[in-house]
Amino acid sequence: MKKLKTVLLIVFNFILIFTLVTAQDIGDEFKERNGEEWIVGSYPWDYINLGTRYRPEYLGPDITSQEAINITEDFMNLNKDLFGLDSFSIYDVKTMGVGEHQSWVTYLIGDVYEGLPITKIDMRALMTMDGNIFGVGDVEVCSDVFSEILRGQYRMPEVSEDEAIQSAQDSVGSDKEPIKTGLEYVPENQTNEFKYTLGWNVEFDDKKVLVDATDGEVLSIETFEKEYDFAFLKNPIIYVVIIVTILFVLILRSLKKRKRRLKFRKIKKFNI
Repeated sequence: MKKLKTVLLIVFNFILIFTLVTAQDIGDEFKERNGEEWIVGSYPWDYINLGTRYRPEYLGPDITSQEAINITEDFMNLNKDLFGLDSFSIYDVKTMGVGEHQSWVTYLIGDVYEGLPITKIDMRALMTMDGNIFGVGDVEVCSDVFSEILRGQYRMPEVSEDEAIQSAQDSVGSDKEPIKTGLEYVPENQTNEFKYTLGWNVEFDDKKVLVDATDGEVLSIETFEKEYDFAFLKNPIIYVVIIVTILFVLILRSLKKRKRRLKFRKIKKFNI
């Protein structure tokens, strides 16, 4: 009995630790759901507010406006939690751009939750005329970026990945190789947190360094404190494990008590 309880406790702790270690940041989660080619940006309170990828090749045929709405709904239902949305509604759809850059643009209003400092988010989604989404974001953040994309212009890093890694290594005083690098949208400056540019995210074992992709300046250095990372608590698997473990323990205790009662009855009957 004690051995079984010990095994259950070990299994529970293993799952708990595994979930903690493998907890993803919100950008990684978005890419896992939608593809590694996406470049994303997020609010300071850690919800995504901008995501783009290169325009997918047009394969045709053109879709209708209702189909564009349906595709946007499917995409947002899959990702609304990452945008901090409890619900959303699409209030308009139109085409913008000309020639090979012509795109469907859908207009959304999102209701937010979890105590965010705003009550509504006005969003836009871009998709090719045959129905592939390649941009989505809060209009306060995405306006300039989307205007460029609709003209066929994409922001390109002027600093290479190797140069960004070198800047990050110099800033933390280490020659260790990063465990992950990637482009993301970062605020252009501290006074305008909704004006975004490209930055390199360079992650080491215990630090994340953001490097401006236009000039190589180190924008921020974040030290990971994994012992205080409680993001795993959002994983429902944890609660399933806790409930199952508690049920097992209760059942085992009940069986043990029942066994004792039967044994006592046998002894009492024998004595009589």
